[in-house]
Amino acid sequence: MVDNRSCRIGGGLYVTFVALLFLAIPAGQVAAQSAFDSVQIHGFGGWAYGETDGNAYLVGTEDGRYDNADFALNVTAQPMENLSIVAQLRGEAVRGEDQFELDYAFAAYDFADSFNARIGRVKHPFGIYGEIYDVGTLRPFYNLPQAIYGPNGYTARAYNGVGVAGWFDWGADWGLQYDVYLGEIEGDFVTPGITTTDPNLFLEPRVNFGFRVSQTIGFRAKVTTPVDGLTFGLSGFTGDDETELDVGLEADASRDVLLGSVEYLTHRWSVRAEYGTLKRDIDFESESWYLEAAFRLTEHWQLAVRKDQANVTLPSTDFSTLPPFFPQLLDHEELALGVNYWFGSNLVIRLSYQMVEGNRFAFLETPEQVGEMLITGDLEYETNLIVFGAQFSF
Repeated sequence: MVDNRSCRIGGGLYVTFVALLFLAIPAGQVAAQSAFDSVQIHGFGGWAYGETDGNAYLVGTEDGRYDNADFALNVTAQPMENLSIVAQLRGEAVRGEDQFELDYAFAAYDFADSFNARIGRVKHPFGIYGEIYDVGTLRPFYNLPQAIYGPNGYTARAYNGVGVAGWFDWGADWGLQYDVYLGEIEGDFVTPGITTTDPNLFLEPRVNFGFRVSQTIGFRAKVTTPVDGLTFGLSGFTGDDETELDVGLEADASRDVLLGSVEYLTHRWSVRAEYGTLKRDIDFESESWYLEAAFRLTEHWQLAVRKDQANVTLPSTDFSTLPPFFPQLLDHEELALGVNYWFGSNLVIRLSYQMVEGNRFAFLETPEQVGEMLITGDLEYETNLIVFGAQFSF
């Protein structure tokens, strides 16, 4: 996959970061009674094997893929009573290539429970999963629902800027958690090369243009209820979309995103649903949603099911001038079934079967396959994926 994003960081920086971290641990033990009264180190990772019956999708290919691994290292320090410094670096193997990225690095200062100020590259407060992208032990499937949390332009792992957050207790077991932020958002936007006008990219199965939204104003509000485990949420942002797309769209446009969420969590049940809309001026609109449920049969065994759907519309596009398979590139509909075995809250083994219709995310694997498809006009609409893997956290 071609990646035009500039936020990837080199392996040298990754090695330096890890080396400094481990060198700092003994020093931190000595200084524990002084500057750093609290330093917490957490990690999240996983590995999976994926195989499909045709198109490449997520961790799977037709021949099967073993090289799906990721790990995120999270460090939180509290040099002052009300000050927290948080950073996370993530590495992943993507189609045989190792990539490293700074997810976030920010400072947070607590003035009160109702007012916490943040500055830097801050975790993106968006929906249910926006701040826990990498924590696989907090979800029922290996991958997040792609309609909203995939490379579809809805959200990113972080925003660059400033924000405030807080919590209000309304009494009678009602409460409000809020986030408001200003700055810039950078995230993933992946599309097949045949949707571009660049002849150098035309045969690429996937091109990650990324997306950048500046002058962003965003928010998230979560309401807790007297029903134990039941919360409602609303998230959104608007700003100037400066994505450098070579797909025949306007260079500068506004991007408006709105997402509604509901979550119900108990010891046995995990039920989540979200519905979102995305609009980029007159260029394109997206309507996405998912419904996800999981049930613990025992302390160890869990069953899960998810329905995931995304539909993209191009109001100003004349489809009569495009190949007949082009509308398939705009749709995604998935039904996923899974079974999990939990050794504990920090380690889970997963097996899932995912049935996909549409080619928004499930597409061909090689340029040679793209070239053949352009000759025959035949693009497989349905894709089935089997995933076996494990996820862990500490």
